Amino acid sequence: MTPQIVFIASLPRSGSTLLQKMLSASPQVASSAEPWIMLPFWGMRRPDTGRSIYFHYVAADAINDFVGNVPNGEAVFADAVGDFARRMYTAAAQDRPVFVDKTPRYYLMLPLLRQALPEARTVVLLRNPLAVLASICETFNRGRFIWFEYWLDWIEGHRCLAQAVREGGSHQVVVHYENLVAEPEAILRGLCTDIGLAYSDEMVRNYKSAALPGRMGDPTGVHRYASVSNASIDKWQGFYDTAYRRRVAEQMLRRLDPRDLDTLGYPLPRLLEQLHAKPPRAGADWRSRIDRATGSLARVVDFRYLQARWRARRQGAPHAYGYYREN
Repeated sequence: MTPQIVFIASLPRSGSTLLQKMLSASPQVASSAEPWIMLPFWGMRRPDTGRSIYFHYVAADAINDFVGNVPNGEAVFADAVGDFARRMYTAAAQDRPVFVDKTPRYYLMLPLLRQALPEARTVVLLRNPLAVLASICETFNRGRFIWFEYWLDWIEGHRCLAQAVREGGSHQVVVHYENLVAEPEAILRGLCTDIGLAYSDEMVRNYKSAALPGRMGDPTGVHRYASVSNASIDKWQGFYDTAYRRRVAEQMLRRLDPRDLDTLGYPLPRLLEQLHAKPPRAGADWRSRIDRATGSLARVVDFRYLQARWRARRQGAPHAYGYYREN
């Protein structure tokens, strides 16, 4: 029997692993750390999604041409994607009635997921953009003010999530991280009702015991606190403790459409007020300035490509392609 499929879409560092483990504390739920298994179906038709040894941009054009020449090709393609997903999730669920796929960047392909799997439920998980940026820097870059690998999430992520919130739908639920950690029982009760899952207090009390097979996912967040804690709601403000960091953060906020921020529930004026709520510490913050310059230079010379080439050379591999690159 095909399980009820539940997707969790969010920006990285938005609490998606916490929510996944809460739901997975139920004996009805199966899940895996981060499958990422649907993203290639979105990327296979996008010429700009990466390099490959077979020239992906040519392959994407060819695939789109092929689908375009199949009678009712778009619907057939979506049905084929859905058939693949149902078989994989059914096998992964191991007879449990619900399978949760938590892959944050599914925000890129929510329209395709809705078309391919109209019966699936989607949880759109939102978090304060400034908190997301701070957590990315602290988690993945050891506190350094570097974000150049995450422009995709900052620009496209907020746009796609806002579009999903506007479109809504009976099979979509919107959850704010701040509400989840402040009132976990109430939020989870409502969420379980929406996705057809029986609520259990174990979801809040014992979520850390939920075992998720796979290597991907949050390396820090769910291990930092002994229980669900709202201490993380305002923790991000300490990251922007210099005038320089605040100035850059404000510039980044102004790259986003204010209408999208309103839709997401984080209006620009309120974000700016929070950002400047406390006086900054004195100093020019040369470390952050150097980090930003390093990140800018890395984007210019295509750091990820050079890094992949270097790894391939060290390993004796003939190719160094196949990663996503967002300009």
